[in-house]
Amino acid sequence: MKQKNMNAFTLTEVIIVTVIISIIAAFALPNYFKSVRKQYERRIITDLKSIHAANEVYHAQTKIYLPPDAAAGTLANMNQILEINVLADSKITYSCDGDGSVYTCAGTYNAGANGEFTVLITQNPLAYDTTNAIYNPYCDPNGPACPSLP
Repeated sequence: MKQKNMNAFTLTEVIIVTVIISIIAAFALPNYFKSVRKQYERRIITDLKSIHAANEVYHAQTKIYLPPDAAAGTLANMNQILEINVLADSKITYSCDGDGSVYTCAGTYNAGANGEFTVLITQNPLAYDTTNAIYNPYCDPNGPACPSLP
């Protein structure tokens, strides 16, 4: 009798492994995208806290919030005027607007198919968070659901 060469996988083995990997991926990918979104939420909130704190120091020194000129709203100008260093990211845009007595800063995350959200901060709280019974300075009451706080 001849001995068979057993160096290859059978079709059944390949199909079983493919099914198992597909099932694992079906559970892992949504959790991965959720954790990436959560990481961006936390980063934007941290950056906006830095901008807010620097804006309060700027207000204490000059008696106005961010200058009302149109150029003050870009990240590079905010970094220069407020003397901070918020790093740019291709998926996040930051903008600030104000008239000297008030300001609103926004961080917008745009990941295409993985969702988009905007986090806002002002010198006053924006909305009452009924879930946590607090005023949430990072939530736009006219926008989509608020991002979770860290």
